[in-house]
Amino acid sequence: LEALVVGALGLGITQGLMFTALAYTSAVNAGIIFAVSPIITMVLARIVIGEDLGPWQAIGSLVAFIGIVVIAIQGSIATLLSLDLSGGDLLVLAYAAIPGGAVMYLLFNWSVDVLGASRAGGLLYSQMVFTAILAWLILGEPIEWYQYAGAGLIIAGVVLVTLFKPTPAAIRRK
Repeated sequence: LEALVVGALGLGITQGLMFTALAYTSAVNAGIIFAVSPIITMVLARIVIGEDLGPWQAIGSLVAFIGIVVIAIQGSIATLLSLDLSGGDLLVLAYAAIPGGAVMYLLFNWSVDVLGASRAGGLLYSQMVFTAILAWLILGEPIEWYQYAGAGLIIAGVVLVTLFKPTPAAIRRK
């Protein structure tokens, strides 16, 4: 019962914040801000639980984030330069910092146990790839060149984040 209540509240709060935020900001801003979630996870894991952060995790996270931005701005630097951040962006950021529901929360915690928080956080980038695939399959939306380019960067970043395990701090200190 406790898990059901937590899941229902988590899902209700996060979905409510996301839809409210989208009323005050653009979808591009929301997508880019939401993509910061794995970076937030990685930094908090380092600060709060002292999890090691290796250079490959940092580089992979940056590469995947750039892939998200390429897709969100549709490959247009002009779109990136014309982004107008609003108060709704803070609501989207609040959404990005809160788990998206009980199932996602449980699966993510499982991946943290298996991979560690920083490496599991990198998997969150793959959401954008699956969103594009599902939009193509379900909605018939075409997949554009920038989506392929961004997906390639995202996959490369996720591979870098998850493939290379950082050297534990105890070994580095010796």
